Amino acid sequence: MSGGPPPSDPNVPAREKLPAEKKFDQAVYGGISYAAQAGTGIALTYWLKYGSGKQHFDKVAKWVGSKIHPSKATAQAIEDVSPLLMVSTMIMVGNTFLLPVKWLENHKPEIVRKWHENHVQKKQASGDPYTPEELAHQQECLKQLEETPKQTWGSLIGGRAFGLASVYTVLIGMDIGKKRNKAAEEYSAKVILKGLDKVGLKSLSKNQTLEKYIHVGFLDVFYSMVSAGGLYVYSHFIKPPKHAKDEGLLPDMIVGPTPATPALNALETDSNKYESSIELDKKPRQFTETITPRKSAADLEKPRQKPSNAAESFRQKIAMEDLSKDTRTLSGV
Repeated sequence: MSGGPPPSDPNVPAREKLPAEKKFDQAVYGGISYAAQAGTGIALTYWLKYGSGKQHFDKVAKWVGSKIHPSKATAQAIEDVSPLLMVSTMIMVGNTFLLPVKWLENHKPEIVRKWHENHVQKKQASGDPYTPEELAHQQECLKQLEETPKQTWGSLIGGRAFGLASVYTVLIGMDIGKKRNKAAEEYSAKVILKGLDKVGLKSLSKNQTLEKYIHVGFLDVFYSMVSAGGLYVYSHFIKPPKHAKDEGLLPDMIVGPTPATPALNALETDSNKYESSIELDKKPRQFTETITPRKSAADLEKPRQKPSNAAESFRQKIAMEDLSKDTRTLSGV
């Protein structure tokens, strides 16, 4: 099951991306984490379920089925646990792809800078160099990229855990009472094959191999969306950005250390990334202590002078402003 880059925080202004960074995102998130991962997961699952690896799949399904459905016949038990094992296979592929994607994310600033410098050199060699102002702006963009906090393994694994919990909750729930996963697979294949027949691709509409691939692909796409939905709920409501709680945007009761996760690989990623990416623009108040000389006994015996009405009015105004600021801070406004 596939994913994409970490979700962006709507409360943070979008950072300008250079062409080199866009190229990186397309290659890593669109290429490796989505296309390569989805292709590998679907191909491996097809090989195990319908191809020459079926003997291994049936062996595992027989054992799992005997534990979950001990009262059912072997063939029926295998059929009942097939969606569970097929989705689990694609999840394992997603876990494997997590390693190279995380490594690339950690080294993103260096890779993007190198690609950008190569691009600048090519522009200069072609006789169309960038102006000093453009180069300065590009360096600022690269600096902002380098200062962007990286997601930690803890946050990434936590997010993935919550996403996968969502997947298995829906996966098992769909098959309680009725076998809805199997019915959904068959319905999606029927609709797609019927569409191919209508546009004149009759040979494809009758292709049984394609039909089996559609069954596997449906599970990949559907449960990737379920996992992505779980990550969205986690990152926005269960463990939201730190600034959201500090600014009173969310109540304390829904902020907690619950683990999470994305679709099956790159979609996961990171709600902790948000926590370190926001610098609150709150400076501590500056208190200045003024040391005055000790008063003499004669000065202490002098009657205290009442402040003028203007001075007293000004003092009260300052006190009310400070009280108003404290009230707004406590209320999160």
